[in-house]
Amino acid sequence: MRTVLLDADTELYRVALRNEHVEDWGDGDPAVTCDHQTARDELRAYVDDIKAALFADEVIVALTDYEKPNFRKAFYPEYKAKRGPKPAMLPALRKFMVDNFKTYIRPTLEADDIVGILSTHPTLIRGEKIIVSIDKDLMTIPGLLFNPDKHKEPVEILPKDAYMFFLTQVLIGDTTDNYPGCPGIGPVNAALILDVVKKQTPRSLWDAVVDVFEASTLKGESRGLTANDALIQARCARILRNTEYNAKTKQVILWQPPQRKKR
Repeated sequence: MRTVLLDADTELYRVALRNEHVEDWGDGDPAVTCDHQTARDELRAYVDDIKAALFADEVIVALTDYEKPNFRKAFYPEYKAKRGPKPAMLPALRKFMVDNFKTYIRPTLEADDIVGILSTHPTLIRGEKIIVSIDKDLMTIPGLLFNPDKHKEPVEILPKDAYMFFLTQVLIGDTTDNYPGCPGIGPVNAALILDVVKKQTPRSLWDAVVDVFEASTLKGESRGLTANDALIQARCARILRNTEYNAKTKQVILWQPPQRKKR
């Protein structure tokens, strides 16, 4: 049994934008026309093609919840604050997906959180699971990942690689999601910071990240960043796993740094 866990948000946007056309007649009131039938056909073909390409038995579609604010906004209100208006036909296309495919939407969660939870749950979905997404954030989830824009076949994300990519995201931030990481740290510096940690345990790597935040300066003066600032950025970057979500209460269990080993 092989199940595709499809992070469908980006493809919905792409299809919506391709099939929306703005007609400006010069009267200051542009009209938006939408080709709903073509958009629905494209989405169905996309899901069918992914299923066939990966020889999957089932496809589960994950969609971001738009009814309630993302849980990250509770501790970082600026999260995704710079996003523009959504395509006009997006609600209709989301309804099409819900009506025609097995779809998961959960309060306050994004689609990538949902596939992260489903992928790491040991018993909820039997057999092999493959996350399908073009979002680099899914590289923080261990398991099989297929990016249709980059991969010819699924790649395996090992647990250590997933954790290292997660910490890299904490350090460099994400302009798309509008959280800054640690000011002045880019991908090259982040890799150096993590690579030079001698004993690369989850805790020692996290401590190295905190050290960078606390040492951050601006024009020679300390920025005053603390371990809590690093933790907030980590919680922005963290894609949820099954242990970080209570399915009964539909509440997120916020990520905590690894504990130090007792001597």
